[in-house]
Amino acid sequence: MEYAAARGDIAAVKWLRVTRSEGCSTHAIDIAARQGHITVVQWLSENRSEGCSTLAMDGAAAMGYLDMLKWFHDLVGAPCTTHAMAWAAENDRHDVVEWLHRNRSEGCTEAAMDAAAGRVDWHADFGELEIVQWLKFFYLGLFDVSAVRGYAATRAWPSAIAQTLEL
Repeated sequence: MEYAAARGDIAAVKWLRVTRSEGCSTHAIDIAARQGHITVVQWLSENRSEGCSTLAMDGAAAMGYLDMLKWFHDLVGAPCTTHAMAWAAENDRHDVVEWLHRNRSEGCTEAAMDAAAGRVDWHADFGELEIVQWLKFFYLGLFDVSAVRGYAATRAWPSAIAQTLEL
């Protein structure tokens, strides 16, 4: 059932529920959520009792499935960890990072800041620094300005980038 859920094959998931007795684990919802298969996630949640682990919301956040996160949050009350924001930041999912900040209490860690700062070069190359600015504004205590300054110096960024980030 986990394999069918991971593929988003709702027909196979339903068929397995009727014809097999092995059941499934929380991994079925976790992997379906990470793959963005909301129909499968919803069906499993309604028809199975295993539930999900924190990997469901963390994975959905990493991949930018905001509708899935909202569903988990509003209807299921599913758990997540600080990895949700870290992975969303690492994958440039600003809308997800902002939603997590406003709606969840898990917050941000140095890992999220490191993930965002680690992508600063990419953002700078394309002039997209919004997520870095946002994380710096809301989580200043975790933002290592000296590390970003040092990184900026090694990349020989124009001073406009440093000014944008207020370094």
